[in-house]
Amino acid sequence: MNYERNKKYFAQHLSTVPVVVSAACIGLGFLMAVFLANTRGMPYIFMPMGLTLIAIGAAIFVVRSARKIPDAEISEQAAKLYETFKDDFNQKFLPQDIRTIRYEMTNHISRPKLEPITFATYCFEGEDVLAKKGNDGKCRSSIYSMSGFILKPDSICVAEREISLISNNSPIPGDFREIKYLDLGSATLEHVPEKKGYEGFAKYRHLTLKDNEGNIVIDFPIIADAAADDYVKDINLRITRAKEKAAE
Repeated sequence: MNYERNKKYFAQHLSTVPVVVSAACIGLGFLMAVFLANTRGMPYIFMPMGLTLIAIGAAIFVVRSARKIPDAEISEQAAKLYETFKDDFNQKFLPQDIRTIRYEMTNHISRPKLEPITFATYCFEGEDVLAKKGNDGKCRSSIYSMSGFILKPDSICVAEREISLISNNSPIPGDFREIKYLDLGSATLEHVPEKKGYEGFAKYRHLTLKDNEGNIVIDFPIIADAAADDYVKDINLRITRAKEKAAE
């Protein structure tokens, strides 16, 4: 990952003046080379002058485009980070040996329940975060957060990894752990606190798991879609059932 190049992406605010000049040169050059040079009574010197203006306009456009770091470059890096995170998540928590699979089948444990639910989003919290709205209308930040969970019969497997796109992440961060439902008190969704300049950028909330004393055990961003509320309800239901079963 080219951290310095990514910094330039978030800092770049290229002027629109070169675009206007480029378009003007190409337009005027086309007029001179195609229209005026072929008009009766007009000198043919307009032809080479027009072609020269077209070349100048094209050169200005190419130079400006070369300086601009495209939005897709950042998106591609984020997509690769997300795929790596999901692979690590699967290797950490999903059983691979045939004995575990046979046990689950014998005890009627549904395999789909062991499929991880993962999320990925740009984060806009923190004092040093950089943010930018791309030409595609999408907001990106210098912090990319990936998270997820797996709901097992007696526990929840949670994972979080937050990567900076502008500074070295060695060693690769991450919080991967399995927590018993009995050790949890509740699951809630918290709204992202507003930060001046970033209002409206964030499209996520925080999934917060608390222990029986009300202390935060895990806190990570989760995409703010309709399913987020259902996830929290499901987790809280499993916590309640675990406590009821333990009290029997």
